[in-house]
Amino acid sequence: MKKLLLLAAGCMSYFTFAQGLHIQNLSPYNIEFTIWKSNLGSPTTGCNPGIESKLFVGTVPILPASPNPGITAVEAYYDGNVNFSNTFNAAYPSTPLIDGWMFNGNHYNLGANPPQQIPVVFSSVTTWTGMKFSTSLPGGGTAGGYTLNLGCGTNPSTVNVSSPNPSTPFNGTLFTFGGDTWIVLY
Repeated sequence: MKKLLLLAAGCMSYFTFAQGLHIQNLSPYNIEFTIWKSNLGSPTTGCNPGIESKLFVGTVPILPASPNPGITAVEAYYDGNVNFSNTFNAAYPSTPLIDGWMFNGNHYNLGANPPQQIPVVFSSVTTWTGMKFSTSLPGGGTAGGYTLNLGCGTNPSTVNVSSPNPSTPFNGTLFTFGGDTWIVLY
């Protein structure tokens, strides 16, 4: 009986707190992006509260192009608690650091001393739900701009994107699996 309770508690904590965001770039393009979290359990409020990445230093996070497009992914990972987004993760060394977030109209600076952190409760009631991004060639030049998101209420989901330009082929997909959100760009 004790083992069943431990197993149930483990599964509940996994699905409750395993809310990471995995971004895999298999494309030949650099990915310049903004990511956000929403409260999908509250569609009548527009899925608020919402939390969106906003850098204090630099422009936008950039995930580098794949060194071997279609075969080798450059990966980024963000924990469900956005306050960890400004901390280097050795398991995902390509993850661009995010030092600021917008929440309820306020800008939080994680790079300040002491850091201006978003209350953890808001990270736990929100889910990774979207990414706005543009693609650029490693040598320069933009290939296009896209949005992937899980819909809220009457707003539709956009879980697949494709480049309309055949000279710059690009695809992306967003899905959830195992309590985490995955964005794969190829």
